[in-house]
Amino acid sequence: MAARPAKEKAAEAARRELDARTVDRVVAGSEQDERAHAIEETRSDSGWLEGRRYRSARGGGSFSYALKVPPSAPAVLRVAYWGGESRRHRFEVLVEARSSRHSRCSTTGPGRSSRWSTPSPSGC
Repeated sequence: MAARPAKEKAAEAARRELDARTVDRVVAGSEQDERAHAIEETRSDSGWLEGRRYRSARGGGSFSYALKVPPSAPAVLRVAYWGGESRRHRFEVLVEARSSRHSRCSTTGPGRSSRWSTPSPSGC
């Protein structure tokens, strides 16, 4: 039993540390957040899954946001995606129109979200 509170405390400390480093954040699927971050989208939809908002592009669709970056320090983009999809997905992250990350996800991690971080290309 003591392990659970310790694990929850560690998770909360990690969230606080991440919040302290966060320059900007957008909640995909949140109309207000997406509008504030200049969403551009084609053939995408949004909704709720497991209590979280999402945005998904279908059939060659795409979506993008304009995020703030620190003026003189390196930046890291952190992304969360659902790992329980039955379809294979392929996506590319572009920062300042330059490719930063290619990824494929399928049924890895069913029933939970997955996260990854990628540094922004130099000069952003």
